[in-house]
Amino acid sequence: MISHPVSISNLGRCLQLHLLVQLQLQLIAMPEPLSRQSENLFSCSTDEYWSGRYCCKNCSAGEFVQTSCTTDHTLGQCEKCPSKTFTVASNGLESCIPCSSCDEDQEVVANCTTTSDQKCQCRVGHFYSDPGSHEFCRPCTK
Repeated sequence: MISHPVSISNLGRCLQLHLLVQLQLQLIAMPEPLSRQSENLFSCSTDEYWSGRYCCKNCSAGEFVQTSCTTDHTLGQCEKCPSKTFTVASNGLESCIPCSSCDEDQEVVANCTTTSDQKCQCRVGHFYSDPGSHEFCRPCTK
């Protein structure tokens, strides 16, 4: 069995997936009866999220929800993403997504900002072993 080391960029993607799953689990575990939940969920517009009781306006990219709204179709309290975290789009997330890190055989192409993840590429003398995936860099041979 061949095992591949878990790269830091993979870890960042795992954390992003974890946050999305947590958001979905919150939607599933809402305290209201299912018929009322469905009614309210479908009354939220595309720029809103369901807080458990209300349709709240999304926070902007680069922000997260500190406190949800207390009235339908209004904005709660949004906070800027802390250092080394980001959100790419408007959202109803309770925290920002941790930035990825480059592996030892990669170099930073673009730093992480509050609205974008860090971008990496193979260092000089290395290449992506699978051109369709930017995961593992291999050393070039002569």
